[in-house]
Amino acid sequence: MRKKKSRLSNWLSNLFLLLLLLIGLALIFNNQIKNYFIKQTGEAYAVGTIDRSDLEKNMEAEATFDFDAVEPASSEAVLRAQLSNKALPVIGGVAVPSVGINLPIFKGLANEALLYGAGTLSPTQKMGKAITR
Repeated sequence: MRKKKSRLSNWLSNLFLLLLLLIGLALIFNNQIKNYFIKQTGEAYAVGTIDRSDLEKNMEAEATFDFDAVEPASSEAVLRAQLSNKALPVIGGVAVPSVGINLPIFKGLANEALLYGAGTLSPTQKMGKAITR
């Protein structure tokens, strides 16, 4: 009977230590994990993966343009965006191959969109044209 309690106690102690180790690793590599998810999701929205009909449909999509509602890119925000799995409206892109940039441009200023690319400030904004107010 004592052996069973001792084994159970050892097993629970080892499980607790493993859990602490995993939490510690997650805290240490927090920024790397966040940046990995941002990069992978941003690449999924690259303009090369979108066709013209999708771009035209995305131009008609509803979007928010409230700059004051934009939050900083925290690990919590990235996790929330990953779990929501929203389809974001890509309307263009910026690519600079010499420095390895391939950034999607989304319609609006939704927090999820700004985690993975750039956004537009105005509902009437057109790619390649200055914003007039």
